[in-house]
Amino acid sequence: MMGMPEHDDEMRFRQMLREFWQSKGITQMKIPQIGGQELDLLKLYKSVCRRGGGQAVSTHKLWKEIVDEFGLPESCTSASFTLKNHYQRYLLAYEQKYYFGKDDDTELPELVAGRQRKQPKNDDQKDYRFGPQRVPGQR
Repeated sequence: MMGMPEHDDEMRFRQMLREFWQSKGITQMKIPQIGGQELDLLKLYKSVCRRGGGQAVSTHKLWKEIVDEFGLPESCTSASFTLKNHYQRYLLAYEQKYYFGKDDDTELPELVAGRQRKQPKNDDQKDYRFGPQRVPGQR
């Protein structure tokens, strides 16, 4: 009788993930639910890594694409936000170690979307929206 390879992969992944978290002192890891069903962490991990990792997905605002892969109902209006939070909580540290090969003590990036604010190039381009700046020698 043939086993179910996808199921076997999921079970093997969960075991590796559980061992990873145990090595960090976390012994209870409850698989989160989304859309009324248990979240497939392996599918989420693969979907995110295919796009360059959690930070890349957040920077390029690709969480909706991942939501679409899961076929969640339209009623799950916060699915992108929820998947991102579940990824950050359950998989980001694992990704950093096993996908990017970083050390365990590497600080985890925060998964934030969008572009960075541009910094002024010099003093002439300062943003004065928050009130005038005090000029030296003036009271």
